[in-house]
Amino acid sequence: MRSRPPGLKTVCQRIAEVYGIDVSRLYERQRKLVAEGLLVARDGRGPGSGVECSPENLAILLADFFAASTANEISAINVEARDYALRKQEGA
Repeated sequence: MRSRPPGLKTVCQRIAEVYGIDVSRLYERQRKLVAEGLLVARDGRGPGSGVECSPENLAILLADFFAASTANEISAINVEARDYALRKQEGA
């Protein structure tokens, strides 16, 4: 039996950590995209349900999130991402 890929919501926490944003903002964008039919959720509850974390779905979520953000928000996110990467390098 093949295991299913993780759900998009599962990786949102890591994305939020890397970009220094509130994970609830990503969850809200995902819900909006499902409601608009741009992302398709699998039926059910728990592991294996929800939106699959495919490269395409991740790209749609991130493109929508950053497109809807203001320039100031994006600049702050980029600074946070850079700082996070530098901290990771120092710890490596």
